[in-house]
Amino acid sequence: MLTVLCSAPLHSAPHSLRSGKITLNGATAIPAASFDKATESRALASLVTTSTQNRLVRITMGSLHLLGAVLYNMRTANQGQGQGKDAAGSPLVAAKEWGLTVAMCVVAGIWISSGFYGQ
Repeated sequence: MLTVLCSAPLHSAPHSLRSGKITLNGATAIPAASFDKATESRALASLVTTSTQNRLVRITMGSLHLLGAVLYNMRTANQGQGQGKDAAGSPLVAAKEWGLTVAMCVVAGIWISSGFYGQ
């Protein structure tokens, strides 16, 4: 066990921080009696290593990243309209905007696929 004591006054901090003590427990062994062989067998057979709630959160995060990519692209396209013939900016600006959109789509794909496959 590692204990760190803080001597600096923390007047506006919450009580847990004012106490000035942070304890980090080392690796503790889980008793073999609490191990569930059926759960392990089911996880190994299906290759799903995360809970259903975790999978739903990952799919939701991916969906929100995808929505953000679409909305970002729509916003940048709408800003370019009505501001003159050079509104879209240089090809470098357009490449940057599309690069950001593609990056957000890649992140969305990672979230969705990891949620779908549960890994």
